Amino acid sequence: MSLLPARLVGTNPTPQFPGSPIYTKGQIYEETLCVGARIFCPSAPSRPCTMTGTTPLPRWPGSYNRDRRGDMKREARTRTRTRTARPYPASSFSEATPLGSAIHQYASGQRVRRLTLLKQMQKSPTSGPTKQLITNSGKYKITIGSYAAEWIALTPTGSVATELGVLTRRKLQAQFSLAIEGVTPFVQLYNEYKSKKLPTQDVMKDFLRESGVDEELLQECVDITSVR
Repeated sequence: MSLLPARLVGTNPTPQFPGSPIYTKGQIYEETLCVGARIFCPSAPSRPCTMTGTTPLPRWPGSYNRDRRGDMKREARTRTRTRTARPYPASSFSEATPLGSAIHQYASGQRVRRLTLLKQMQKSPTSGPTKQLITNSGKYKITIGSYAAEWIALTPTGSVATELGVLTRRKLQAQFSLAIEGVTPFVQLYNEYKSKKLPTQDVMKDFLRESGVDEELLQECVDITSVR
């Protein structure tokens, strides 16, 4: 293995290979694997500090590999950016209606502060299920307002679909409009198989795949459609 002596800049030795950081005099280095490269310790120039890895790791309390941490952050951002967005709500319509029904019950169907409504419903505003409920209600267009909004209100159709009392023809039509007609994959399945026997899940997945739904979402989409 060949030796590549460090170029000294003041008291800081700079290893001669790409990506190497500059360390201060007197620091002790851990072994890292970097084939064909060594750095001479400033405190003892005659003794080379062997390096194994692409980035030497200083051996002092609280130290860390800055380059690796940066790589991990970039990877996390990339995964977040590439996450597939659902073209449908992540629950059945019936599971998304309690928020609208609560607005009728506690606020006479009128706009209400989110925190006040959730307090009446005895739900935590920061819990995952509560946030998901508000998100799904919004995706079905039952309500307006995100889980971070100050106010939540019913849409005109959502108000009819979740009004308290018996199931009337008007209420049923509003529910169908929001639960099926308002969600592209669901209405595509409905139009394809209405007045026909419901096909198997594999057949439905094939249809959704041809309609442009991502592969990783097919099973969930079919499951939600099957329970409505």
